[in-house]
Amino acid sequence: MAAGFTFAHLDVINDRYNPKGTVAPESARFPARGAQFDFCCLFSIFTHFYKEDIQHYLYEIRRVLKPGGLVVATWFLYDDERLPKAIGSPVYPMAHRLDEVTIYKEPSDPLRAIAFDENHVRTIVKNAGLEVVRIDRGKWAGEEAVEFQDFVILRRPEDRVRVQLRSLAGRAKRALMRRAPSGRCSAARPRPAHHGRGR
Repeated sequence: MAAGFTFAHLDVINDRYNPKGTVAPESARFPARGAQFDFCCLFSIFTHFYKEDIQHYLYEIRRVLKPGGLVVATWFLYDDERLPKAIGSPVYPMAHRLDEVTIYKEPSDPLRAIAFDENHVRTIVKNAGLEVVRIDRGKWAGEEAVEFQDFVILRRPEDRVRVQLRSLAGRAKRALMRRAPSGRCSAARPRPAHHGRGR
């Protein structure tokens, strides 16, 4: 075990990797309170999940992330332009279609490698209350890239009220700074009283 880390195991059902699991994917709940984490990583997870299970996980990720928290997750993504390359991939030819937004490699084992339409992924990310920051395509479809899978960076947006309060606080601070002659906001010190002797 790595020092400073705590690991929790969820016995979630997966047709390929954990068919005898005890927790349905749509019922899985991360053992963490809301808005607890700054960062979430999912490497080679969504490349082995059905889209309905991914949607539920995105809701859970949004729940446990702090506002402004980031997610890095790997996927296999395609769009209309990339689809022929995905189907003809030299490593993972996604030649079989599960539905209108899902293609996969093995006819008898869809979760060995499964890819999703990029517009669909953007939609479920938005529905979960997250936003796409950037997408870096990998080389799985035969394109030149550094990584093999597609890397997707997501973010939980800042709460609107929190952003407004921060903006108001910043404006108030700047107003006070402008009023202070030295550029600092400081309270005036009272002068000591001088008592003269009566003549």
